[in-house]
Amino acid sequence: MTRRILLVHANAELYGADLVCLFIAQGMAEAGWEVEVIVPRPGPLVERLEAAGAAVTFIDPLVVRRADLRGFRALAFPFAWLANLWRLWRFARTRRFDIVHTNTAPAMAGYPLARWTGARHVVKVQEFFWQRPSLVRLLERRFTRADRVVCISRGIRDQFHNPDLLARCVVIHLGVDVVPSEPPVTPLQSPTVSIVCVGRINVWKGQEVLLDAVAEVRHRLPPLEVRIVGDVYASEHHYRERLEAQVARLGLGDVVRILGERRDALAIVGRSDVFVMPSRQPEPFGLALVEAMALGRPVIATDAAGPADIVTSGFDGVLVPIADSRALGEALVELVAHPEDARRMGERAAQRAAEFPVSKLVASLRALYEELLGEGAGDA
Repeated sequence: MTRRILLVHANAELYGADLVCLFIAQGMAEAGWEVEVIVPRPGPLVERLEAAGAAVTFIDPLVVRRADLRGFRALAFPFAWLANLWRLWRFARTRRFDIVHTNTAPAMAGYPLARWTGARHVVKVQEFFWQRPSLVRLLERRFTRADRVVCISRGIRDQFHNPDLLARCVVIHLGVDVVPSEPPVTPLQSPTVSIVCVGRINVWKGQEVLLDAVAEVRHRLPPLEVRIVGDVYASEHHYRERLEAQVARLGLGDVVRILGERRDALAIVGRSDVFVMPSRQPEPFGLALVEAMALGRPVIATDAAGPADIVTSGFDGVLVPIADSRALGEALVELVAHPEDARRMGERAAQRAAEFPVSKLVASLRALYEELLGEGAGDA
């Protein structure tokens, strides 16, 4: 009998979590499962999902967003929530699933859908909630209602303390397959050192820490080119403006280029000498870091959560303390001063990145699903 899986996802873009949703849908469809996905609205992810053989339904997956709790939207929120719950119930009346996989932890729809469709429920957690202890306690109680909780790094798992929840947690790292459009260059051979940072422009990603580091050590380095790839969310243009102001204040206008979103981001990384992930908050995992390593780049990342699962500092990359521009600057100087060592580090980084393919992620999840269904059969 054909297995059926429902993926519950909160966006339809093509960023990290969205790509993971796509990878799971593709992998499970290729394994012969029927795949259906719930997303709140159309977006670029939808076409990719349908091309992979997944059916897509547009229903809001009961995500509580901060904007929904402000002003007039707060008055309408309970009614919108009930309306979406009604749509979900009507959807569930005509479906049966073996697995409901909630791919975005704040999405609440997976819990009633699993119950209404007779499915086992898996929740993937790739968010940190440690800044709000009351929210952690609330989510811990919520997550214990799932059959399994997939944490994408040890750091994600270690934010929880509820014994019942920890017994349900399993760490499964994300995966990514890197197919560069052009061969990567050998790093640190050009007279100009190219440094690249890829990620959303916001406080979390720490681009301002990189700028401070470059300003502190610029006089100790060859000519530099710093390229920041990524842009802000639609409502957060002030972060980009603040970053641009910092570039001007530090006198880095001749060095730093903020490129925005780029489809050729991998090619840009492949032409760089050093990749930096200067996060000011713990990274849940670090797909962009793995991509850079796969391209043989010497990498520098902050030593918190996800990167610590990926990088062995001093061997296949460098880990520095979080939000420490001085340590980041010194790491840059050390790599540039010893190019042969840096290139060997990049070679070892590529070997390490090969340990995180999409196929491994999908195989681990599929094994987890089959384990749960086997338990269900035993219970019956």
